[in-house]
Amino acid sequence: MGTALPSGVTVVDAASGFKNLGQFVAAVNVSNNLGIPFADLKAKMTGLTVDGQPIATTGTTAGAETSTKLLSLGQAIQAVKGMDSTTATQVANTATTQANQQIASTTTTTTTSASSTTATTTTTAKSKAKAKKP
Repeated sequence: MGTALPSGVTVVDAASGFKNLGQFVAAVNVSNNLGIPFADLKAKMTGLTVDGQPIATTGTTAGAETSTKLLSLGQAIQAVKGMDSTTATQVANTATTQANQQIASTTTTTTTSASSTTATTTTTAKSKAKAKKP
């Protein structure tokens, strides 16, 4: 995934501002799949620059700073790529599914190891309990 990010940007900085890991990975996938600059998607979705800094606002309303409206991944694709709503939603859903699969395959190994250890401990505890019941 590091190669999909702009050079000189750490994964931690690139991921900052996203709601969760899945949203971040999906945005990286869209960037790769459609050739959209990751920085553009991140700015639309989080209001932050690619290195995690707030995007400067361009005006005030009634004395208060205006805030950037944060977009969903589908809306960001529409805004940056000029794609219709239906297609952008399909692309976003595909990227999200792809992200969930990538995350699951990465964390399954760790979870499986932990589950095996827990299962072994639980089995041992149950065996001792059965041995105490004559």
